Amino acid sequence: MPVRVFPHRLKRAADIGIVMKPGGKRDPQRGEPRGRKVDHIVDFREGEYVDRELVLVKVSVDSRTRAEVMQVTDIFRAKIVDVQPKTLTIEITGDESKVDKFLELMKSFGIVELTRTGKVALPRK
Repeated sequence: MPVRVFPHRLKRAADIGIVMKPGGKRDPQRGEPRGRKVDHIVDFREGEYVDRELVLVKVSVDSRTRAEVMQVTDIFRAKIVDVQPKTLTIEITGDESKVDKFLELMKSFGIVELTRTGKVALPRK
């Protein structure tokens, strides 16, 4: 279950949000991180929300594949954030489907390393 942490409005603590898919079996009202009672829970399973995911992926490249990886990166509106002789590090954000499709294409070039935030979300209203 992905978790997001953001500054508390009083800047004395941090709120932790847990993004659950619709139809999830776990009751978010019963969650107690590290033995502490949860003060406020926004249940995204009901109502509309906006969610995104951030991924940093390091892809293996050589002189033959570099241009193709850069082209696919551009098509997905991702960003190259680091260039090394044998790798490109790419940042991609979007919904889970977009990220999964991009990573599937990158597998053919060779994923060296990957880090993924999981979903972060805010209610639309």
